[in-house]
Amino acid sequence: DGYYKASEAMKLKKADLVTLDENSTTDKLLFKETPVKEYKSDMSSKPTNKYLILTTNVGTKLKVTPTHPLINGSGVMVRAKEIAVGETLLHVSGVQHQVTGIESDEIGERVINVQPATQSETSSVYVVQGYLSGSSSQQDRELSEVNRHLFREQLTDILNP
Repeated sequence: DGYYKASEAMKLKKADLVTLDENSTTDKLLFKETPVKEYKSDMSSKPTNKYLILTTNVGTKLKVTPTHPLINGSGVMVRAKEIAVGETLLHVSGVQHQVTGIESDEIGERVINVQPATQSETSSVYVVQGYLSGSSSQQDRELSEVNRHLFREQLTDILNP
C-alpha cells in the first residue's frame, strides 16, 4: 500500500516490509513481504542527524544517513557516503538510475532503522522510496561480508541439487 517513511511505518505499526526474494538476481529482481523484526530509533532528547539527499536523473530525492547501505547499479551494497555523482542506484524496476546531485543536511529528527525478521542477506534488502536498501543489521556490519552473500545465496541450491 505504497511507500512510508520509516517513522510513519513505525507509528502505524506496519508489520511487513517489501524485501528481495532469495531467488532474485541483478537481472531479475523478485520481491516478497517479510515481517518486521523491529524498528530501531536513536533515543537522544534533541536529535541532530546528518543526512545525504541523493537526487537521481528521474527527479527522486532519497534522504538517508551517510552510513545507510544502498544497492548500486552493479548490485553491490555500498554506504551512501561512498556514492558519487554519476554513479547509479538500483531501482525496484531493475533499471539503474543515475545520481545527479548530492546535498548534505543536518536535521533535528530521529533516525529510524528497520530490521526484517530474516537470516537471509538477500531478503534483508528492502525497498526505500523505490530503491534497494540494506537493513539495520547490514548497516552495522562490514559490507564486504554482506556482499559475498547478496544475490548469491541461490547458488547453493544450484551447486548442491
